This record gives sequence, C-alpha cells and structure tokens, in this order.
Amino acid sequence: PPSPPPSPPVPVVTSQENPKPRAFVTTDIHSMNWDPDDIQSLGHILYFLDRIDLRGIVPEHFNSNGAFQAVDKVLNAYNEDFYSTSTKYQELGWPTPNHVKSLVAYSNTEAVQDLIDQAYDAASNNDVLYVLAWGSVCTVKDALQQQPDIAEHIRLLSIATFKKSKQVGGNCWEAIWNEWNNCRQTIYNQFPNLWFLESDWSYQGIYLP
Repeated sequence: PPSPPPSPPVPVVTSQENPKPRAFVTTDIHSMNWDPDDIQSLGHILYFLDRIDLRGIVPEHFNSNGAFQAVDKVLNAYNEDFYSTSTKYQELGWPTPNHVKSLVAYSNTEAVQDLIDQAYDAASNNDVLYVLAWGSVCTVKDALQQQPDIAEHIRLLSIATFKKSKQVGGNCWEAIWNEWNNCRQTIYNQFPNLWFLESDWSYQGIYLP
C-alpha cells in the first residue's frame, strides 16, 4: 500500500508585533570533563538570534561544576565574532554581546523570576514563550508552582527528562539523568494541561559516528 502522507508541520506561535519565537533556555552546561553538548548548543543558538528572540539563559549548576565559566566561554566567542570585521552580525542586527550576557541568571531565585516575568510579558503581547530545557526542568517546576497561571503561556520542550533507555544502560523504567529531584514528574502530575514536548532518547543520534 502507498505510504501515508506526511503529517503537517506544527506551526510556531508568534505575535504580529514580534515575528520571532520567544525562547528561554535552561541548561546543565558545565566546564567539567564530560559531555560538552550544552556548550555546543548554546553556541549554536546564538547564531540563530536573527530568527529567535532569546529571553533568558539559566545555567542550572550556577556556581558549581564551572557553569558560569562555560557560559562565559561561549559568550566570549560570540563577542569575538560579533565585533570581527569578517562578519556582518552588527550590520544585520544581531543582539549585542552585552545584551546576551544580561539574559544570564545567576541564581535559581533570579531564574524563576525571570521565567515568570517573560511568560507574563509574552502573554501581554498575545504571544507564548518557548522554554527549551537542555538539562532538568526544575526551574520550570519552581516557576509553575509559584505562579501556576503561567502554564497557559509557555511551551515546554525538554530532553532526557524521564526514563533511561537500554542503549545507555537503563531498563526503560529507571529515571534518566536530567530528572532531578522528581521535577519532571511533579510538572507532569500537577500540570496535566501544560503544552509539553518531551524527547528522552532521540537525542542519541548526536553520538553516532
């Protein structure tokens, strides 16, 4: 039989005033000797700031595991490219390095408040806030519990926050590494109507040779 037609793409919600989707990043970025993926991801997203309206960066380890040093490493590279005479980032309107640095939260309290403020700002502009969780979802959990009504204004996309697959030594029942303090389950149970797209295992493709 013929293959079914592909599903239509899910539309990205934006407002007429701000055609770029608003994004808020939480990340377990670090400068230790394991897994540099979030350093790479943060560097990657900065080069799409002509298409994304970045509203926050939360290095969830904060002052441990070299989190701030890792963020600074990426922002220093962005600063160098932004002011390079061989690029056109200034001419094309990329945000300044100082602006990007101002988006970094330096404590969980600051991060939670930033997320709440950005969710409300999106709502006041008939927009939504896409929360990209590259580590745990604990900042999101804290913000939702503090202000539950922001749930309707955010779109949560997380990676590796539920169960560990057999390919990484799990049994498909064991909690995966980004499930810190049962934060994912708390969100799942307390906010059943939250727009939540979770990808636990598909990311493994980045490790293939």
